[in-house]
Amino acid sequence: MLTVGGMERNRFIPHFFSTYGEVVSAEKEVYRVVFKNLEPSFLGFHNPVENFILDPNINCRLLGARFELLSVEKYPLKGEVILEIRSVFPLGIGRKIARIFIKDDRFRVHSKNYLEELKKEGLVDFNSNQLMQGSKGLVLYLDHPQENLRIPPINISLSDLPEAQLEKILIPDPSGSVLKFHPIKHETLFLVSDFCLRPQSAHVPLLYHTNSREFEIYRESAFRQKISLFSNRGLYQNLKSAETIKEIFSYTPTEENRSALFLTSLQQITEPLSSKWISVPSSKVELPPVIRNPRHHELLERFIQDQPETPILEALLENQITSEGVLFVTYLPSFFLRGQFFQKSVRKKLKRIYFMNPSKKTPGYFSHADRSFLLDLNAHGIEVFWFDRTTQKLLQFCERVLDYTGIFLPPNRIDEYHKALTIGIYGSSFVSKDIEADIRKILLGLEELKTKIDHPLLNPSRPLAVSTGGGPGVMGIANKVAYDLKILSLAHLCNFAFEPMNPHLDGKMTYRIERMIERQAEFLIKLPIFFIGGYGTDLELSLEVVGRQVGSYELTPILLFGEVDYWVEKITSRFTLNHKSGTLRSGEYLSNCLIQVSSGEQALEVYKQFFIHKLHLGSSGRVYPRGFRIFEEIYDDV
Repeated sequence: MLTVGGMERNRFIPHFFSTYGEVVSAEKEVYRVVFKNLEPSFLGFHNPVENFILDPNINCRLLGARFELLSVEKYPLKGEVILEIRSVFPLGIGRKIARIFIKDDRFRVHSKNYLEELKKEGLVDFNSNQLMQGSKGLVLYLDHPQENLRIPPINISLSDLPEAQLEKILIPDPSGSVLKFHPIKHETLFLVSDFCLRPQSAHVPLLYHTNSREFEIYRESAFRQKISLFSNRGLYQNLKSAETIKEIFSYTPTEENRSALFLTSLQQITEPLSSKWISVPSSKVELPPVIRNPRHHELLERFIQDQPETPILEALLENQITSEGVLFVTYLPSFFLRGQFFQKSVRKKLKRIYFMNPSKKTPGYFSHADRSFLLDLNAHGIEVFWFDRTTQKLLQFCERVLDYTGIFLPPNRIDEYHKALTIGIYGSSFVSKDIEADIRKILLGLEELKTKIDHPLLNPSRPLAVSTGGGPGVMGIANKVAYDLKILSLAHLCNFAFEPMNPHLDGKMTYRIERMIERQAEFLIKLPIFFIGGYGTDLELSLEVVGRQVGSYELTPILLFGEVDYWVEKITSRFTLNHKSGTLRSGEYLSNCLIQVSSGEQALEVYKQFFIHKLHLGSSGRVYPRGFRIFEEIYDDV
């Protein structure tokens, strides 16, 4: 587990090269060279001495310098390595002579197929140079040099010149000691002989005539291999399995911490360092309660810096990560990180987010800011997945674009959701009379009816979905029937302490209790059905009626399931008083939208009349003094 702060921040990206080392002392041909400011992820801190190779700077290399490594001293806490070397080539005190490259066998390239993949992606071109199979991996042999060159007398050090300029000052000479080869490209590979050619696009290798032409091939860390998520090297195929996601999350640190992990390839699971989670205590920094607090900006910056995702986002922003990948987090990232998430260089490489829990504060339930953040992530092309440990299901966030709302669904049912006619079933979480048969009758009847109807809402191309509040009682029965019938079973859950979630769900969205009204609007129901219920059901019924009055909902039937007397006592007195007081503003016509039914058969008959355009609703129909009409009155319009 990696912590956040100080030098630990970029520890998850393996570093093969050190900084350039400076000569600090000399005794005859023995020199001490200090390498400073090394990242904790420098592989030299985690590899034996025999994996060290000194890579001379271009000046030393082209003048034929050779260094023999005598001893290594490692100081990871200081970020330093000290080497003792022997060199016949004279080295001045204070001179920066070489970098250390670490030949970590875990990154050695063994497969020609791997190189073929890189070639297809335009990342490798060895220009007909010979590839051979060595004892430990592939070896590239640079064939005949293009020409011999020599270094002319100049007034500046070669090390002050970029390689591209250095090539221009070299003079052709058949007996010259510098060998110029044909251009090669290896954007994500290290080529290592007695020195190292770092990953780069098309360039001309320059070797001293005594340098070895046989190069071992090492791949960059997967973070820096320019991997596309959807390529053969990417994660896309592996991420289709919920079992893979479950396994990755099984390595998370304690849930008391917020933790993050960025992966670009499953190969990284076996890599040193990169498969480590970045972790931070959940309550390390609290935000100020009021934005006018003078310390707000200071505390906000500290809060952002202490998030486990921040080092990853910074590495993406600074192009330390060049591959496309996926962010795994124990909790949905804080919306305060929006500024980093939506930077172009982050969006181009961060393709998905997988999380286990919406919130530490209210486990399982999203805040209003969380849901806005989900919509923004979706708008910026970053897919979000919820591995719901309660159900062991992998759900993907899906937005209903024109409605600016979303829900989590199994990925293979998103298209179905976009096309679906949603039936909303409301009722008490405590009372559940024998209604299962009626609900089943309604759903099966609608499935049959749609094969015979060509209505914008109901036709053969539109599947059905059932949406509830996700609790027990009436809601649990409705979800169970839909689930058993393979009809999309949805829930919009609020964190009521008295109302546990029912288990018969395909998809869901969750809300904190203060967003109860907003939750109702996001049901996106076309055909609401009300059973017996309490204050919550009363509120939901009122919102369905008001939505039709103000024009935000289509005029469709609102079914009132149960005895006439029950609905008279619940609705009539209020309707009569409002009508008498003149406060309905033509809302009295909505009384014809509320239709009492006593059975599944009656419900289906109402829907049939509606879908064949024989049921007049709103101002095109009549007013019913009791505030609703009973089943027998649906034929008044015929």
